[in-house]
Amino acid sequence: MLGSASLLLFGTVSLGAADEPMTKERVLVEYPKALKALEAGFTHVSGTEFSTPIVDHVQKVAIRRSRRDFAVSGVSGFYSHTYLEGFQVADPGKKDAPKAKVSPSFQTVRGTNDKYSFVLGKQTPTSDYVVIRKDADTKKIREELSIAACQHMHMTCMGSMPILNLLADSGFHLERISENPLGSPRGTLKLEFTVDVPKDFFTGRAVPFRARIVSGWILVSPQDGWVMNDSLVNYITADSKKYAHTHHIDYAKGPDGKLVPSKATFRAYEGHFETDPAINNPNVIPMAGTITEIVDLKFGERPASDFTLGAFGLPEDGKDSLPPPPVIK
Repeated sequence: MLGSASLLLFGTVSLGAADEPMTKERVLVEYPKALKALEAGFTHVSGTEFSTPIVDHVQKVAIRRSRRDFAVSGVSGFYSHTYLEGFQVADPGKKDAPKAKVSPSFQTVRGTNDKYSFVLGKQTPTSDYVVIRKDADTKKIREELSIAACQHMHMTCMGSMPILNLLADSGFHLERISENPLGSPRGTLKLEFTVDVPKDFFTGRAVPFRARIVSGWILVSPQDGWVMNDSLVNYITADSKKYAHTHHIDYAKGPDGKLVPSKATFRAYEGHFETDPAINNPNVIPMAGTITEIVDLKFGERPASDFTLGAFGLPEDGKDSLPPPPVIK
């Protein structure tokens, strides 16, 4: 479902009898049901995200903030991405490195409706949009929007992989369940897992930077509809490089008192696997990270005209504004 992984309106999934033991079998039944319910409850939503890159824990140096406006309504959707004012750091590794101011620039829009998909762009906030691509095939843009949703929101995804896909992987193993792990709210479950890596992943035509999840854990709250509070994922690439990603989600009360995400914090570590987040250890520096604030959430259907070229001041018969690529003979 388009947008099913970007922002979620949370309900509650029945867990059965209160004294029923939380077994692996029960988790593997209840958790997928909850994930499907979360996705099904979020078909019509719009909002804005502000993302700030993190260079390290101590400095929290913002290289450049960005803004994403998004909307999903049934099979239609769009998101626009704008680089905001910020500064460029000459040497992020040094505390007193010089910084140069950067002005807002370049905005892109990716969108789709039931008839066509489109990609728009403009060089400055005051420029008019131009059509970069318009296509009768909506599949590619819909996939791009879904991947972007996973990567930026982290609510039901591990990186760009939906958790439902992870649970369905033939190599997935739920290794351990811990109730109320240290420092977590009462009722929280820690789900530790491993994933088998196919033998041919490191051989043949494997792309070196392609990554595979090998292990990790997820903190979930069954009493709140199995929302994900924290997660850690270990990856390995086809050329055997190791990475670890951590995610932390903050929630706020939304419509009808239900939980909605308000902030997502992501950090990436290079060269090793992790067993617990290193975010409280000032000596462990992430190679990258992002803090994303989610604001102005609105729920409800939007008119089909919001997902057309006309909504962005362009004629419906707009053609690609970029010249065709050169013909290679």
